[in-house]
Amino acid sequence: MWCLKRLYPIIFLILFSCSQLTDRSDYQLIQYKAPPKIAYSPGQIALMYLPNRILDLLEIVRFGYGVGPGFGFDIRITKYGQLAAEVGLDAGIGWEGRLHKPFRYGKSATAAIGPLRTSIGDGETWKKSDFEIYVEYHALLDVIHITIDFAEIYDFFAGLLTFDPLNDDY
Repeated sequence: MWCLKRLYPIIFLILFSCSQLTDRSDYQLIQYKAPPKIAYSPGQIALMYLPNRILDLLEIVRFGYGVGPGFGFDIRITKYGQLAAEVGLDAGIGWEGRLHKPFRYGKSATAAIGPLRTSIGDGETWKKSDFEIYVEYHALLDVIHITIDFAEIYDFFAGLLTFDPLNDDY
């Protein structure tokens, strides 16, 4: 076990040297077809008000579980306060919101400190945003993550006044 702890700094340095320090690929949201932004009638807004608020509330917290070999952690308090050293190959399912795929698969290696982040790998990843608290832990064959998204909190409260800043209401 002591050898594994000694590898973390080495893996961290290798990951930073293998990729650009300003790589923001983790933060680009996957582009799915959102409902078209059209002018809804007052009747349509009233009819969909409650379902949209429920969906906005459900999207504040995201979570997932996966299996596959790997180890490490990823802690993010917005994109400016993060610490990560993780490498793995896994597949998993979770709740990522109504407009995002509910699964993850692939191989990846990630290192981050402060606003600097680098990731290499391929496959489908969990949704990430700039303003969230995100915790992921990968231990041997298990990987778990939980997220609280501040942008979704803002969207929920703005939705109470019938505004939709994230353009995700029906």
